Amino acid sequence: MLVTESPRLLGVTNQDLTDVAMVGWPIEARERMQQTIDTTAAQRNLRKAPRRRYHIEGRLLISGTDGSAVRLYTRDVNAMHAGFITQTRLVSGTRAMVRLRKPTGRGITVECRVKRCREFEPGWFDCSVEFSQPQGGFDGD
Repeated sequence: MLVTESPRLLGVTNQDLTDVAMVGWPIEARERMQQTIDTTAAQRNLRKAPRRRYHIEGRLLISGTDGSAVRLYTRDVNAMHAGFITQTRLVSGTRAMVRLRKPTGRGITVECRVKRCREFEPGWFDCSVEFSQPQGGFDGD
C-alpha cells in the first residue's frame, strides 16, 4: 500500500480547502458540482459512515494505463471514501491511485478502488473511490 505526502501548503486553511476551493474550477465543473449536491443529498444520508463536504481538484491515476491522469473534482470525503465528479467514465472495481490534498494542505497519493461511476448528465460522471486504508484527517481527526 502506498501513501505519500508532500509538504504543507503555506497559508492554506481548512476553510480554504472545503469552501472556496471551487473558485479556481472551470465554471462547468462548479455548475455540475452544485447539481450533484442538490440532487443526491437524500442518498448520502443513508451511508454507514457520513462524509463531510470537501471541494478540491484532484487526479486519478488508473492502474495499467499510459499514466495519464483523470481530472476530478471532489464533493465529499471521509477516512475511507471520496466522492467526486469527472468527465471521464470509470469502471467500477478499477484499481487506481488518487492524488488529493488533506484539510491540512498536505498533498497525498493513495491507492484506491473505483466503487461507483454513473453518468448524471451527458459527459459528466458522479463517482466514488474507496481508499485501501483509512486516511486520517478527513473526518476532522
